[in-house]
Amino acid sequence: MLDTHAHLCDTVAFPPGDIPPLLARAAAAGVTAVIIVTESAADIPRTLELCSLPPQPPVPAADALAAAGPPDANGSPAAAAAAAPPPPPSHGVRLLPAFGVHPETVSACATDAAADAAVAAAMDAAATAGATLGAIGEIGLDYTQRVLARGAAAGADADAVRRRQLRALHAQLDVAAALGLPATVHSRGAGRHVVAALAARAAATPPRPTAPVVLHAFDGRAVHAAAAVAAGAYLSIPPSVVREAAAGGGGAMRKWLPRVPLGRLLWESDAPALGPVAGERNEPANVVRAAEMVAALRGVPVAHVTAAVDATARRVFPRAFSSEAGGGSSA
Repeated sequence: MLDTHAHLCDTVAFPPGDIPPLLARAAAAGVTAVIIVTESAADIPRTLELCSLPPQPPVPAADALAAAGPPDANGSPAAAAAAAPPPPPSHGVRLLPAFGVHPETVSACATDAAADAAVAAAMDAAATAGATLGAIGEIGLDYTQRVLARGAAAGADADAVRRRQLRALHAQLDVAAALGLPATVHSRGAGRHVVAALAARAAATPPRPTAPVVLHAFDGRAVHAAAAVAAGAYLSIPPSVVREAAAGGGGAMRKWLPRVPLGRLLWESDAPALGPVAGERNEPANVVRAAEMVAALRGVPVAHVTAAVDATARRVFPRAFSSEAGGGSSA
């Protein structure tokens, strides 16, 4: 399984000593590769450091489960027991970086010129990364009031922040297309606007090239999810879909998941966020929980779902499965 979107470069959520056992648990859960996304050029050094970790065989599944503790009443793995020995510092997971500037980073810039410079710094790094780079991301649009307020604090009104974000999105999609890399795209509070941006690229004269786009943790309406698929996009499913199911009825993903072709789905953790249990740190091993829930919602075996999604992942993120990709590759 491929985790297409994780923030493992967050050293507050993931101190260096946590990374090896975390990757061992991921490998034991069936995760073969993780795309580590960045939110600005400042994240790139730590991301490259992680992606240079030497691979080792994963710990046996039984050991990983023991480290995670017994399941709770809902079948969720409990927090690691204090008495359980930590897994050895090894993993068998391929790690690939994705470079991008998050829309919140763009919004917080003091001026449009500063935002353009932030995007240029990350994209220049992407252009020189060569075959080690797995994707462009995290990029996108975020029109929530919290993010727009960051722009207001920097002296820009909401419309100016939206225009700035859109310009940054198109600039980074241009680089993704030029490099032949997929783009992992944020769309909180802006699902229909991201879909419209993709449609505008296709309708331009001449058409503006667009590499494969993966809408991460898409929280838009079902009609916009369908439009995204029609525009050629993919949608990645985080483990938080388990929480939506437990809540019953509501939840954006549950409304569109049954309508999206299985061949348009991918997995993501968005670690440390969007885990199966609210308030707990998420990690790549939990993508299997997303797979289990998607299988349950669609009424098909988990193996059927994982095989179909893995085939899609190989097409969209070929470097995650290539022996020529960069550091962190499996032996």
